Amino acid sequence: MGVSVFLRVAFLLTYGKLIDPDNTRTPILAWGSGIRGPLPDISLSSHDDYSKPWGLGHLYRRDLDQADIAPLMATLIGIDWPVNSVGVLPDVDPSRPGFLDVDNGSIASASIINAKVILEQYRIKHGIFRSYLDLSILDMFALELKKRHTFFYRPFSALAGVSSTDDSPQVTIIEALLMAKQWSSVRNASLELIRHSLDGLHYLQTYDRFLIKGLVTAAYTGWVAFASLYILRPQDNTPNTYFSTSTLTLVIRISSWAILLAFWALFVMQRSPLMFYVYITFPCYFWQCFLVQIIPFMHYYSQGVTISDHFVRILFKGGVVVGTLLGMVVREDVLYIERPVLSVLDLLRLLIPIGRFGALASF
Repeated sequence: MGVSVFLRVAFLLTYGKLIDPDNTRTPILAWGSGIRGPLPDISLSSHDDYSKPWGLGHLYRRDLDQADIAPLMATLIGIDWPVNSVGVLPDVDPSRPGFLDVDNGSIASASIINAKVILEQYRIKHGIFRSYLDLSILDMFALELKKRHTFFYRPFSALAGVSSTDDSPQVTIIEALLMAKQWSSVRNASLELIRHSLDGLHYLQTYDRFLIKGLVTAAYTGWVAFASLYILRPQDNTPNTYFSTSTLTLVIRISSWAILLAFWALFVMQRSPLMFYVYITFPCYFWQCFLVQIIPFMHYYSQGVTISDHFVRILFKGGVVVGTLLGMVVREDVLYIERPVLSVLDLLRLLIPIGRFGALASF
């Protein structure tokens, strides 16, 4: 990208696709007006095995995240920062050289802008309220919406007192340092606020992670249990009287519906996404179908009925199927790094038709 303003030209060259084997690195070159020149790297501490083959070990290597390019470009050409940018201007950190060749006052001013942009995103996301219209009256209530609609809500402690970006205690302190021309202190305080804001954004984005993980885990295990019914076939090995006269079956059905309706009511009051309703529906259905068949089956065999070798074989085949189904949801990084695990799972998957049809043929 090249930018020309009154014959002043700066270039930022980068590549959009991730072609590195690690899928995490892309090159970036910057030079021109407003960008510093190369710096010597006396200690060679900025290089690693990845950059040693470049033959640039005598120069300082300064990495940045891809999100940091947007604030760097906005500062370089003097335009408004992107609204949803979470990038950090490389020059904010006073402990490392940045990219810009400007005076300390300009860097300090850009640092506080960077902090305000990310803090505002936290403030809006904390309130779960945003409009493209100018709703300044309603915006003052934005921060209370998450707390109001979430039971036992715990705000991010480092930014608990923030109700307005410009009037926040952190920004007030930074602006006082800016007025006193304490440039290094401004950058340090801005960097700390940026880190707190990014941590706060991550806190809000993952706030419901435990609930979602619990629902997804219950759904997956319930699906595995439900699928095992077609291998174990408890209804074919248990007299019908144990299913028709069991009061426990009725209790299971009522409990399943009660849990489902309770979670739905909770999601309505918390204004949760619609997908949450689906997440809780599947585990309730799967586990209800499994329990209403397996509990009478276990009750029947607990009364002294001898378990035949025939059923043991079926149970073993069902265990193979259940283990294989669970293996299908193993994390991808484990599968691709540990190739033997993938090979074992592929072999087990071949046994699914054998185990299932063998079990059916036995009946």
